[in-house]
Amino acid sequence: MDSSPQDSPWPSTYAPCDFGGYETLENYEPGGFHPVRIGDVYDGRYRVVRKLGAGGFSTVWLARDVLDSRWIALKMAIARDSATYESKLVAAIHTSIAESPLFAVPERRFWAARALAHLHANGLCHGDLTTANIVVCLNEALLTASPESSLLALLGPPNTCTLYTYSGEPPAPHGPETIVAPLDSCAPPTTLLSRSICIIDFDQSFEASHPPAAKQLGTPAKYLAPELCVGLPPSKASDVWALGWAIYRLRSGEDLFFDWDTTCPGSALWQAVRAMGEEKLPREWRETRFDEDGRSVAPGAEEEGQPFSNPTDSWPLGERGEVVQMTEEHAPAMFADDAAMRVPYPEGLRGMVWKPTAVCVDGWYMEGYGDETDEMLKAFPKIEEHEAALLVDLLEKIFAYDPAERITAEEVARHPWFALDDHGH
Repeated sequence: MDSSPQDSPWPSTYAPCDFGGYETLENYEPGGFHPVRIGDVYDGRYRVVRKLGAGGFSTVWLARDVLDSRWIALKMAIARDSATYESKLVAAIHTSIAESPLFAVPERRFWAARALAHLHANGLCHGDLTTANIVVCLNEALLTASPESSLLALLGPPNTCTLYTYSGEPPAPHGPETIVAPLDSCAPPTTLLSRSICIIDFDQSFEASHPPAAKQLGTPAKYLAPELCVGLPPSKASDVWALGWAIYRLRSGEDLFFDWDTTCPGSALWQAVRAMGEEKLPREWRETRFDEDGRSVAPGAEEEGQPFSNPTDSWPLGERGEVVQMTEEHAPAMFADDAAMRVPYPEGLRGMVWKPTAVCVDGWYMEGYGDETDEMLKAFPKIEEHEAALLVDLLEKIFAYDPAERITAEEVARHPWFALDDHGH
């Protein structure tokens, strides 16, 4: 008889791997992740080649469709949600979305802001528009033109580690023998990435006319609009709030309404008030009470909860952190690990993503963000004032407490900031 993880005398079932970016290992349990292995074949046609990534509810793999001779992304949903997974894909199965060549459902690609506007125009909401769900597509021309053997040689061997249990028992049947690191698409000398953007993951989507309760969404706390923090249902406006958060994150590399304690709706509201002030915060929201998990308590509930506490300091949007661009400077380092961090990405990627640790300022390199790097950040090249003014204007129109005062996704897509070229003009 198999023993469950709950019966184990150890606090965790599995020992950690020696690399980062892998899935939560404790989800390899009954009702959890399926133990996928490189080389596994599913439905008699999808052969697993590499891991693309993982989230809280699935692992995603690069697979070869051996029947149609094409590459696909194979998403393995967590078992406890697999029976209802397809029923949650409200937006992806909507006719006007699934049949549109301009939208970012599986096998389709489009610009993120315009895609959200298209979604909303069809009466649908995404519900989980995080930066993790706005992805860059792989280079389709490279995938289709290269023989499989050549592509695998370009990708290199997968990075793996043996999965050990604290009990000493083998991880099977619930866990795989090895954990596979996600594919590093920035590592190969030939770029694997295109310039096409794709919105993915529609398992939190819903019809705007039939929103779920706020507590039913699986959206990370830091993306929650203020109305969701106080228990109101999600809407198109809460999608727009999340899009604004993602825009700032993608342009600056930093989180907007977040610190390490932002793990619940109550702390997310606190961060929003810190940035936007309490003057326009609706009175009824100020009176919201939160339980010990930081979730809003419904009026009249047996549990009284703790009242919301306004922050004692402020950090307005216009005073937020440095938004920087990449330079070409780099120099040799004394240690191998430092040298790897200081080498810029391959040339094909430098106009798409930047690497702060490869920027040399007066002979010094960044090793991470912290108080000691504040002066160095001041020396980094900044975006032009014109672009910064437009970006702040866009964000201020998005981040309004009242959902009715927030601009729409269509208005976001038409904002002048999106008309700028790669040089901010």
